[in-house]
Amino acid sequence: MAVEQYQAVSLESRGVRLEPLSVAHKQGLIEAVSDGQLWNLFVTMVPHKDAIDQFIDNAIAHHQNGQGLVFAIIAVSYTHLTLPTSDLG
Repeated sequence: MAVEQYQAVSLESRGVRLEPLSVAHKQGLIEAVSDGQLWNLFVTMVPHKDAIDQFIDNAIAHHQNGQGLVFAIIAVSYTHLTLPTSDLG
């Protein structure tokens, strides 16, 4: 049975929507992190494009275990996934 300390909600304001990260965000996330090879930056934690499945699986597991909630940041005007946020937890 899942422990849900963090309610999975979407938030939207001023052209940006936060959605709980899911497999539906996979392709957009791959496109976003591949632009400029963001996984090579040392100032942020971005998964390599080949590790997206594990990243999403970990995010879902953390939510199911009550450890946090990772959001996908979506620019509403473009429907383009930008980046996942760090988890709340």
